Amino acid sequence: MDIRNGEFEYEITVDARTGKILEVDKEYQEDAQKPSGGGSRIDTEAAKEAALADAGVSAEEATFTKTELEREDGRVVYEIEFFTATHKYEYEIDASTGAVYSKKKEVAAAFL
Repeated sequence: MDIRNGEFEYEITVDARTGKILEVDKEYQEDAQKPSGGGSRIDTEAAKEAALADAGVSAEEATFTKTELEREDGRVVYEIEFFTATHKYEYEIDASTGAVYSKKKEVAAAFL
């Protein structure tokens, strides 16, 4: 089931026989909060471009598996995940500035 509460959406998986909650996934909703102080926010494509540029990967080489807007340590970031033939990448891109907030790179053999 999905539940929306203000700026978050919760996806809850429940065992149909026992009623036990098996999993809760919390996701920040992109349209829930606009930047304060009249600031602006980059869009999803700009966040993807920032991650690709930092990784030195072209859009043609990348297959995106996740692009979500979330709150991380009080700041709004895009969580971007993609892979190439040789590596898997995970990025958090600051939604206000487009700067890389965090990144992780794994060799392909580690996730196959």
